[in-house]
Amino acid sequence: MSSSRLLEVIDAWRVADQRTDAEAARRIGISRATLSLMRTNGVRALPNRTTLDGIAATTGTPYTTVLGAALQDAGYLDHRFIMIPADETSPERT
Repeated sequence: MSSSRLLEVIDAWRVADQRTDAEAARRIGISRATLSLMRTNGVRALPNRTTLDGIAATTGTPYTTVLGAALQDAGYLDHRFIMIPADETSPERT
């Protein structure tokens, strides 16, 4: 898996559903070249809202989780300040 949190979200879905990068990119709404650049260069800037929505919808991941991963990858969010959204908590964490 990648060191990018956002790519980890994409790859978890892609591997589980046995999809190629081309199929993942198409479903997310980005080009295969864009996904390849994300893999090569990392996620250094915050992707646009449409891309984040596409990742959330395609992978079945809550938008807040996708946004948090993107913010962390782009350097806007330090791991010390990551909060688990309420819809992702389990009784063991409360």
